[in-house]
Amino acid sequence: MDRDLTVDGIVLRTRRMGDMHRRLSLLCPDLGIIDVIAYGARKGKRAMNAQMFSRSTFFLYHNPVRKEYTLKDARMESPHDGVRSRLDSMWAASFWSELCTRTAGGDWNALFLLLSECLDALEEDPSSVERASIQFVWHLLHLAGIAPDLTRCPVSERVYTHDEILGFSASLLSPCSRENGDVDDMLLPPGARRYLAMTAGRAVREAVAVQLNDITALRIRRYMVRYAHLFAGGHLMTVESGFGMMDMDDESGNVSNEGSGDGSDDE
Repeated sequence: MDRDLTVDGIVLRTRRMGDMHRRLSLLCPDLGIIDVIAYGARKGKRAMNAQMFSRSTFFLYHNPVRKEYTLKDARMESPHDGVRSRLDSMWAASFWSELCTRTAGGDWNALFLLLSECLDALEEDPSSVERASIQFVWHLLHLAGIAPDLTRCPVSERVYTHDEILGFSASLLSPCSRENGDVDDMLLPPGARRYLAMTAGRAVREAVAVQLNDITALRIRRYMVRYAHLFAGGHLMTVESGFGMMDMDDESGNVSNEGSGDGSDDE
């Protein structure tokens, strides 16, 4: 591998190294997730071009003997300053970044594009934070090849009725008929199921643009965060911090049967 590299990347995480340096975790479409040492990056231009959730072109030096990347320079492409300026957006972006790290593997370019599109959507429309989080998890499940069939129970193979509330199977990591479910705090009503089915084949930005009323968006987001927590094997720091859950009016992951903005609950 060439010692001097130019890569696109999104900063997933930064850690302090001594008084002047930082260690960055970058998601790159070609290299996947790599750690990069940024000497002197706690101050100056390089610090500005390598902030959390920013997308930049990074100029790196690779030491194949020490298996180490160091940052030479960075050119900012999308700073995502707005994402870092709001607490709810900060949590959402941190959650997505942690999911990228915990579920790493497969199509790195697709994962890079998914994160980039969700960050861009959140930057342009802060009110989309719930919908963007729903769609990040929903598209990630498709990328991982474990997106569920929302028309048929994976246990009994019975076709769901139009107005059926679904349960969840932890062993299959999938919604299922309620009688076959074993996760009490995950129920998916028909309106939420229709919303997920409707957005499954859409591009990320188009899916995020599908409107939901505030209560429904919060509750579907909560369900998808719980789904992601199970998918990642538990112990997601962003989820266990509790912030992503504290805006709900109950302590379950259940989605209410409130109407969505697209009228899908009124069919």
